[in-house]
Amino acid sequence: MFLALLMTTALAQDGFDASGTLPAPQDGDVRDPLILQRPGAMLRGQGYAAILGEYVKSPLTLVTTTDGEPSGSEAALDNVVALDLQGGYTVHDRVRLDLSAPVFMASQSLGSGQGARFGDIRASSMLSIVQPTEADVTYGIGVVPWVSLPTGDDTAFLGEGAFVGGGQATATLQAGLFTATGLAGLRFRPALDTLNLTGSDAVDVGLSAGLLASERTGFALEVLLSPPFETNEVAWRGTPGELMASVRHHSPTGLNLFGGAGTAVTPGVGTPEWRLLVGGGWSRLEQAPADLDGDGVANDQCPEEPETVNGYRDDDGCPDTLADLVVVAQYDGNEYPEADMVLSSGPTSTSFDFGPVRVFGRFPGEAWEAEATYACMTGTGDIVLAEGDNRLKVDLVPVLDSTVHFVVVDENDEPLDGASLQWVAGPTGCAPDEVASLVAGKASIAVGAGDHEVAGTAEGYGTRLVQFTAEREAEQEIRIQLLPTRVALDDSQIRILEKVHFETNSHIIKSVSHQLLSEVAATIVSHPEFGAVEVEGHADERGPSDYNQQLSARRARAVADYLIKEGVASERLEVTGYGEEKPLVQGSGEPVWSKNRRVQFTILGRRDLSEAP
Repeated sequence: MFLALLMTTALAQDGFDASGTLPAPQDGDVRDPLILQRPGAMLRGQGYAAILGEYVKSPLTLVTTTDGEPSGSEAALDNVVALDLQGGYTVHDRVRLDLSAPVFMASQSLGSGQGARFGDIRASSMLSIVQPTEADVTYGIGVVPWVSLPTGDDTAFLGEGAFVGGGQATATLQAGLFTATGLAGLRFRPALDTLNLTGSDAVDVGLSAGLLASERTGFALEVLLSPPFETNEVAWRGTPGELMASVRHHSPTGLNLFGGAGTAVTPGVGTPEWRLLVGGGWSRLEQAPADLDGDGVANDQCPEEPETVNGYRDDDGCPDTLADLVVVAQYDGNEYPEADMVLSSGPTSTSFDFGPVRVFGRFPGEAWEAEATYACMTGTGDIVLAEGDNRLKVDLVPVLDSTVHFVVVDENDEPLDGASLQWVAGPTGCAPDEVASLVAGKASIAVGAGDHEVAGTAEGYGTRLVQFTAEREAEQEIRIQLLPTRVALDDSQIRILEKVHFETNSHIIKSVSHQLLSEVAATIVSHPEFGAVEVEGHADERGPSDYNQQLSARRARAVADYLIKEGVASERLEVTGYGEEKPLVQGSGEPVWSKNRRVQFTILGRRDLSEAP
């Protein structure tokens, strides 16, 4: 504001711009201050043009002294009237190029008028690092490099007379209607040595606060200080500092109006008694959403993440993942991959003979339905696919819609009172879990469709296995004839009350023993608590020992094979041929030999069914 001459010599000066005319680009954003650059939202293709009129009062004053005391003052630069012509274009969603050309229409220096002349042309760029979004609270960060060309008049305090440049880091915070902006940077300029005024490279520091009056009108208050690295001889004379209040309006047609008034906060060069600014322009702010990711998608909803081109919402510009679906049937916590499936989406249905069914690469949001069938169980389920992995579990429900009328009779074909039925095998969930007691040898039991096996038994009678197939929504009668038992149980053996007969010197089982072995098989099957059962083959003492051992092993093997054919699981049987090693009785003669030639069934432990899976 004041240039104090501490000597009486004539005014001589190096070139510098004392007008302080450095307004920010007027791009039409109503949240922007007038002199601080704010990193607002930018979109490729935006552009603006503006003209800013300015009046500056006494940015530089000469104070003369006599004998070290002030004796008078005269404006070294006064009544500056200027136009600032501006234009800019956003070449990339993160890069805007700006150009400012000041034209000084009139000014006064030491009482003499100065005609129109150009000022220093300034080129700058806003490089956006983080852009504000539409969130209620958001922020932006940017960097502003700039350079001034020596096109101004350096003899009239209206030009630097050399290239000047610098850079600024700027940040903004938007919280609803409120906006705060901060700026810090460096200004590189030629060394200044004019009378008692010295200067050099400087630091730019600025703050502003803004408030939106409406969507299209905003107010701002800002301050900018530019202290130099070298201390001036006269305190604060080299530290410009200015306070500015401003208002902006942006019309729907793109026309802008703005104005402001400022005053000095420090008496530095270029800080006037007061400054007025008013102007207008045109800007195009509404463009297609920014495409920072370079995927080329118009109306990009995810400008910083590239589109995943996969046929699903490829026009939104966002990454996405197609949906995969796995469908599995389950009952009582267990999965049944053998279940038949019918899978449908919209009008299209596909059948599968087994599961789990896997479907890949579907669009999220699709609705799928599944129907599963396993034995007598059926179930349905549905799902709306989300991105990524989806799993649909179809809960199976038993359908017991088949009725079986059981009749258990004795050897005379008379109903057996007190007989019972135990399910040996059947589809999961499709048969009773408990032993069914019959009344007068009869019972009607609801079962599910599928293949079943039951064991009928009664006190004093042998166990008999019966297999049958139940059809959906059908009825049938099953007659089970029991014969007096030929088998007895104790803790360690299944005792047979008859001998197993073979052909002489052969392992071929005579047909007379088939019914006996069938009852043994039924006994083993109906007692799942038995561990392994050892089928033992024994021979009498006649003949060579090796021959007897081999014959007893072959006979034990033949019996085991018969039991397996009758439904006994092979892993429940162990086969051993003992030959003549373990005679039942001692002595010789046919009665003794007949007793020692035998097949025995030994129970090798028992298992706790409650712990079985």
